[in-house]
Amino acid sequence: MSNRTRPACLINRAETRRFILAQFDKQRPQVGMTRVSAQALDQIEFWLRNKLRDEVHRHPSLGRTFKL
Repeated sequence: MSNRTRPACLINRAETRRFILAQFDKQRPQVGMTRVSAQALDQIEFWLRNKLRDEVHRHPSLGRTFKL
């Protein structure tokens, strides 16, 4: 593992892990998935950060409430 420090998490990693495993259990129970890698959680975090940056950039300069 590298010595890089992660920025503060936007996601609750434990809940995200539980959600992913529950989805596998519902949709693909034959796979028997039991773990979620730290890399997968990092990629989800990265995707969410980029998505939010993009949405803020696209948001109109009207009003005070952020809406999607």
